[in-house]
Amino acid sequence: MIRAVKVDSDVGYLLQELSRDLRSSGLSRVARIPAPRVGERYRDVLASLYRTSGNALATIWLEMDDGTRKVYSFYMRVDLEAGSGVGNLLDAPASVSGHLIEIRGGDAVLREYSPLEFRSASEMFPRIEEMAELYRLSEDRILSERALEDYYGWLRAEDAR
Repeated sequence: MIRAVKVDSDVGYLLQELSRDLRSSGLSRVARIPAPRVGERYRDVLASLYRTSGNALATIWLEMDDGTRKVYSFYMRVDLEAGSGVGNLLDAPASVSGHLIEIRGGDAVLREYSPLEFRSASEMFPRIEEMAELYRLSEDRILSERALEDYYGWLRAEDAR
């Protein structure tokens, strides 16, 4: 069963929670969409989507060592009023809405956060860059830990014989 909760905080608080989870030593798996191709930066992928369409959706999946799964979703959209105009969508006002789905066992909670407003869309990309870097560091740590477990796993197998 999924239970919905309206949180009395904005997306800035949700970003802080994501930051804590990405830094957690209990993080065991990560995934995200859109996934950048080799050599691409996540910030650049989202900026390109936003620049061409006026919106972008970023979703990050995390799994913790205790089996808890968290799905963070952020929807960025241009916030132009009718009759106004800009030369570049990155110069236009923007808002970011977001929610978190936390799954423990068979229960899930969807936490909806208030939108975060920006005077210019370009102001939101430093935060995206920060989260993308934390994600990359977490992914590297997880891959290194798994590689070491695989590498040294043969020693335990030898001891068991």
